[in-house]
Amino acid sequence: DCMYPRLRNALLAAGLAVTLPPPGVLFGGTIVVDAGRGNVTVRVPDGGTPPFPLVVFLHGYNSNAAESETFFAFGAKAEAAGMLYATPNGNQDQLGLRFWNATDACCDFFHSGVDDSTYLANLVAAIDNTVGVDPHRLFFVGHSNGGFMSYRFACDHADKIAAVVSLAGATFDDSADCTPLRPVSTLQIHGTSDTVIQFGGGTLPGADGPYPAAADTAATWAAYNGCENSTVALDPFSGVDGLPGDETGVERYALGCSGAVTELWTVDGGPHSPAINDTLRDRVIAFLVDAGNRVFTDGFETGSTFAWSSSVGEL
Repeated sequence: DCMYPRLRNALLAAGLAVTLPPPGVLFGGTIVVDAGRGNVTVRVPDGGTPPFPLVVFLHGYNSNAAESETFFAFGAKAEAAGMLYATPNGNQDQLGLRFWNATDACCDFFHSGVDDSTYLANLVAAIDNTVGVDPHRLFFVGHSNGGFMSYRFACDHADKIAAVVSLAGATFDDSADCTPLRPVSTLQIHGTSDTVIQFGGGTLPGADGPYPAAADTAATWAAYNGCENSTVALDPFSGVDGLPGDETGVERYALGCSGAVTELWTVDGGPHSPAINDTLRDRVIAFLVDAGNRVFTDGFETGSTFAWSSSVGEL
């Protein structure tokens, strides 16, 4: 551990300015942390200065971290943007299927009551203790059940998180079930041909309640964020392979929002697990970067007063 101070001092004496990682952490490599449920691998960007932005990617029901990352592949993009990237696993239910206990709609079908929100907060704290997490740039990205869980985390820990991206997930059907303490930028991405989590809302077999339509999920979070009840249509783009034309439409709630923005990306003909391409990945990363920057506007932080996180380091 003492090699880092000696090396840093030698470099400074030679007139060289070099950023060194914390002891035991390699830039451009991985670290492993355990928040009580086993090892979680975290990718560390190649260069930069701690604390880093952190993206936590949550898999869907009956999936896992490795499988989801193989398919959606956000890790390399996050790392290239100078972000930490963590891919935890949910618990296994009585059928041996991994899940997150997010909302009454998805997906604790056997009523385990497991507190995944607290676990994920502890995981962020463990990563912070190891390598350093920027308290203003914590992001959750999830697919399906992972999207539900990302919204749930934002409901419970809005004072800690800057943005949520949900791919084929949904928030609580009853907006009163979520009371975020602060605005959180949210991005809902959903295919119109999704037969698992339907674009227009529905109820899963074995669930205790329904989930809202994709448009209602976006509208609910826009309301939490204080946005006006109107959207601006932006240019569509091609973000999914195998579908014709610029299939992904973009609607943004931006007027009146306080330190946050809400968007709905509608994938025309998109299935539950679309073959997303690098254009969509790049735009998701850009959305996260913008969300982190918005934390510093609209009075969220002034001088040395941390309005976004009143107790930095106590995630």
